[in-house]
Amino acid sequence: MATTTFRSSVSVTCTGFFPYIRISKTVTFNYNFMNQLPPIEVLIEDSFGTFGYNAELKCLFHFWKGFLTLEEVKRVAETTNPYMEKLGLTNVVADHRNMEMFSEDVSAYISDVWIPAQEKIGVKGTFIVMSPEAFTQIAAEEMHEQAREKSSIEIFHFDSMEETIKAVKAYNAKHLVAA
Repeated sequence: MATTTFRSSVSVTCTGFFPYIRISKTVTFNYNFMNQLPPIEVLIEDSFGTFGYNAELKCLFHFWKGFLTLEEVKRVAETTNPYMEKLGLTNVVADHRNMEMFSEDVSAYISDVWIPAQEKIGVKGTFIVMSPEAFTQIAAEEMHEQAREKSSIEIFHFDSMEETIKAVKAYNAKHLVAA
């Protein structure tokens, strides 16, 4: 079991008439992939994330990390789209919790090029585990609104991977015909 600890703290000290303020927050959680995620066949593992699929869920998983560049996003798209088409994957789960931000170029590429290309190869649903960072959430929501104008892929936002996996299973049960 892999354990990841995230720590963040804010410390503000004011002199004179202002009080001493210290806000500290430590979040520790166990990210047990065996409990939260089905087995994933990894296609790409790099500094900007891990990307793979689960054929049973008909799902490609994106675990983004850090600040995303256009070259990195294009690499993931160009590598994973052929697998999605070949394997008949119809869902994408994108985990934004460790993603920092992305440029307008990245946003435009995803909404104008990548998501419409995924629709052409049969993707029906995109399930996003949203970042806890407000600016990243806003940027992702705006990008998804733009993508909805160019594609009929359904895009859903969630706060946890557990919620997301449940939603993917429910979506498959409702929308996909068993082979």
